[in-house]
This record gives sequence, structure tokens and C-alpha cells, in this order.
Amino acid sequence: MLVYTFPPLKEEVVESRPNRFLVVTKSGRLCHLHDPGRLKELIYRGNKVLIRETQGKRKTSCQVTAAWSGKEWVLTDSSIHNEVARKFLPAGAKAEVKIGKSRVDFMFDNTFVEVKGCTLVKDGKALFPDAPTKRGKRHLEELIELKKEG
Repeated sequence: MLVYTFPPLKEEVVESRPNRFLVVTKSGRLCHLHDPGRLKELIYRGNKVLIRETQGKRKTSCQVTAAWSGKEWVLTDSSIHNEVARKFLPAGAKAEVKIGKSRVDFMFDNTFVEVKGCTLVKDGKALFPDAPTKRGKRHLEELIELKKEG
């Protein structure tokens, strides 16, 4: 079963990452990076990335989709994860459900689903998480509390 089709992708080389959401390529393109994580193993000067053109009113005309790990391409566009996950969930699953101070990606039949991508790859193995986060900890604590409540 085909779960996702990528739009046309173009290979570029990273020049810099001026902030968590931007990548400048050697050709001078300013590209949006949808994953604001560290990504120090993937987004660094001289590394290869795959970008795609974007449409609409945006500050950037392209988006970084994947980065080269040295052995394989690693998806860096976290907006794709939920799109893929939705294909495996019931049709009535609600998206972006508020719980506590957070939002959970999906809910159906009193089941909460938090979707996470994995960008850290070492020796061909995907590792998660790539770094501890306060937000991730809060999500886990809220999900544990929901479990206790039944």
C-alpha cells in the first residue's frame, strides 16, 4: 500500500541554519525547516538536503524535506508524519485534541495518539528521542494522567 507520494524534490547543500526554522542553501535559497529540533547530525554546513517548492504566501519558496545521514535520507519535514499516521487510524479520528496544556495529535474511541518522527540515525538504526524536551515530558505526563483516569 502506498502511503505517501513526495512532490518533486531537488538536492541542495546546506550553507547555514540562521534559526530553528530556516536553512540557507549554497545556491542561496532560503528554505523553511518544519522540524525545529536540534538536528545537528543532519542540518550542518556542507550536508545534502532534499527540498521542494512551496506555494502560497510564505516567507520562503521552498521547504527542506529530508537530509542525508551519511547512509540514507532522513525525513526532516515533521508535517508529513501526521499525514501518514492518519492513513492508519479510523476515519473518525479527531486531530489536534486539547488535553491539559497540550494538544494530542489524534483521538478516537477514548484512545489518544501522539505521533512522533525520528531524525536521529546511528549505524542504520533510528533512535528516539534525539534530545530530551520539556514539551515532550509534559506530553508524556499528561498522557499518563489520562491513562490513570481511564
